[in-house]
Amino acid sequence: MRHLPHRDAEGHPLDAHTAAVEVLDVIRPTVAVWFLPLAGHALHRWPIHRKLLADGDAAYARAFAHEVCRC
Repeated sequence: MRHLPHRDAEGHPLDAHTAAVEVLDVIRPTVAVWFLPLAGHALHRWPIHRKLLADGDAAYARAFAHEVCRC
């Protein structure tokens, strides 16, 4: 396996698993930041969802979140 050019605190090359975790640590917050405006847009465009989400149904909230991610 080829060594990656990125290094840890001691200067050793990162293994593939650690490098993958580091990339995911950048991607996850990026996706989360994009989710909020998309959810806001959905709630603005289809206001009926505001009431349904305010009722506190966890299954509905999960379905809403999955639909926002799908879009």
